[in-house]
Amino acid sequence: MTFANEYKGFHPPSPSWTPDRIDPSTTTPQEFFEKYVATRIPCILTSPIAAANWKASTWTADYLKRRSGDLTVKVERKHPSTGGFGSGLDRLEMRFSDFYERLENGDRDLYMTTQYTTLEDKEEAMHKVLEFLPHPLTNLVDDFPLRPELMGHLVPQMVNLWMGSTDPASPTSSGLHYDYQDNLYILLRGEKRFTLFSPRDTEHMYLQGNVARVCENGYILYDGMQRRADGAGIRDVAEWKVGVAERRLEEAEETGEGIDEAEKELDAAMDELLVAGGEDDDVVDDFDDFDDIEQLDDENSDIKDVDEEEDDDEDDDNGPTFAQVPQKRFAPPRSHTSKRPKSPPTDPPSFSTIPISELHTPSTKSLYPALQNATKTSCTLASNEMLYLPAGWFHEVGSAGDQAGLHMALNYWFAPPTQKVFAAPYEDGFWEDGFLDVKRELETLQRERHSII
Repeated sequence: MTFANEYKGFHPPSPSWTPDRIDPSTTTPQEFFEKYVATRIPCILTSPIAAANWKASTWTADYLKRRSGDLTVKVERKHPSTGGFGSGLDRLEMRFSDFYERLENGDRDLYMTTQYTTLEDKEEAMHKVLEFLPHPLTNLVDDFPLRPELMGHLVPQMVNLWMGSTDPASPTSSGLHYDYQDNLYILLRGEKRFTLFSPRDTEHMYLQGNVARVCENGYILYDGMQRRADGAGIRDVAEWKVGVAERRLEEAEETGEGIDEAEKELDAAMDELLVAGGEDDDVVDDFDDFDDIEQLDDENSDIKDVDEEEDDDEDDDNGPTFAQVPQKRFAPPRSHTSKRPKSPPTDPPSFSTIPISELHTPSTKSLYPALQNATKTSCTLASNEMLYLPAGWFHEVGSAGDQAGLHMALNYWFAPPTQKVFAAPYEDGFWEDGFLDVKRELETLQRERHSII
């Protein structure tokens, strides 16, 4: 397995390293960006988001059921053979209140992960909103900021609510994998233990996919993926540039100034789109619908070691592109080597094939010898603490419920920055324009109705 690892961010100096634990009130967004985001260093924040409308830490069962109970959610089922989630089984649709009550009654076989929609499900405006703010959060939008101030100019791609149930005396575990986005993860109930590896250790992670390159910021590209290091699709960006150029030309024609320059910009954008038009990610053609593909190519998917119970994690794949939702996704390629142990064929490329037992207690004759060359670190997240985890950092998450056995978290996914400039963390306005478009749609819908359904 050979690929270019261009990662230039932080790498733990030793297994004893642990993330800084800081009070978010003691830092500014620019300081946080320069010390942690730009350098790609995980960090634990010892209190939740500081915002006037932050109410998630006080959510109760009655409140959530009252506000969002009638909304329909899609829930993963534990696989009957492996006992894990993210296995490709069809999701169950049920009212959020029914799902919550089943968790309260001790059902360990259901897990609510990212909620995806298709254009067929809703009108386009609603679809944009639901892609960014899926059920059941659409009716809870007043309880948290869409864009946490601490994260500065990073652009959020999606906000998610995660819920599951575990036996308090027997924590569950996810598979080892990584996110394609920067993650701000806020634990609301329960406790989480994170086992971490930096993107520098990618070659030791025994990934499902054929890695082509690890970018400077930790974003991992596979063979056939046509994406920038901030996760934006090459063709999506080209289409966006054409739209920007067309608007500028219209403005120039209205004012009578700068028409020649605007026409040249449009010509250049059209040329770039023509070049990008034939480029696309390799895709999965063997699945019936978009939801199946999302579920397989979703970093929320959980891999279970046959000998262990696993039931949750909080991660996604390439992330939404706001106005455009890809109808096909990058295919999980074959394993790098025939000697490497295989996981079930539904495992996404961002997951490792290393079983949880080998990750924590390697056998004397391990089938994963390269793992010993990686620098493994760990940390624990308590209720009402936040973890900032840069894109590309591998993590395995152990989940423990509260006294009632429930664990719940809210997380934001942000497009990973490619520039080290606080005011301009991306090379252009692609992600910012997409977020503003979604924000406008959400504000329009909020004015039209008191509750988004």
